[in-house]
Amino acid sequence: MTKSPRNFLGIIVVVIFAALAFFYRNEILYLVGAVRSFDYEELQALELENKALRSELNELREEKNIISDSYLRAKVYSRYPFNNHRLIIVNLGEADGVRVGMPVLVREGVLLGRVKSVFGRQSVVETVFDPAWRSSVIIGPEKVKALVEGGVTPSLTLITKGSVISPKDAVLNTSPEFPLGLFLGEVGEIKPTADDIWLTAGLKPLYEPEGFTEVLIVVNFP
Repeated sequence: MTKSPRNFLGIIVVVIFAALAFFYRNEILYLVGAVRSFDYEELQALELENKALRSELNELREEKNIISDSYLRAKVYSRYPFNNHRLIIVNLGEADGVRVGMPVLVREGVLLGRVKSVFGRQSVVETVFDPAWRSSVIIGPEKVKALVEGGVTPSLTLITKGSVISPKDAVLNTSPEFPLGLFLGEVGEIKPTADDIWLTAGLKPLYEPEGFTEVLIVVNFP
């Protein structure tokens, strides 16, 4: 059986490659190893670079404290040895875009206080636990008007006698200094005033005054 020129040429090519592989096997193995080493090292370098970029991005986000177009996230300094929680200090200030009067939230939708004074990199926040705090609210489904008076235990005052309210009714903001409808807490114990003209009630914020380490500062209001 006669072999075709194409088959014969194929055999010659295989023999040549075999000879090259035999005589230059060390060089070929070195080259393959170098390529593999390069691929692995390059991949490792890319992974490290990727991790570094992610870390830098996270640090940038953390540094800027921007979580949306509406809020800045600020960390709360330790309140020890102060225990009345009426004022807190946060780690953002004028350099970060914080201004006096900005509303401050415990979390989205829940009012804590407002920025009282601002420094370069810090701010003081007045909370609803400050005895000087006053803000108007509505209570429950009947939208009964009331006034929040701050203190270690905030209270609801100037509630018209005969108003339909119940314990655990929601208390929502109506003061123009803050976004309308922010949640302040729930109604606590209800009782008449000494002159029997008004009703008064406790305000239960539903969070522990010392139970949070971060707050949200509303930057686009009003």
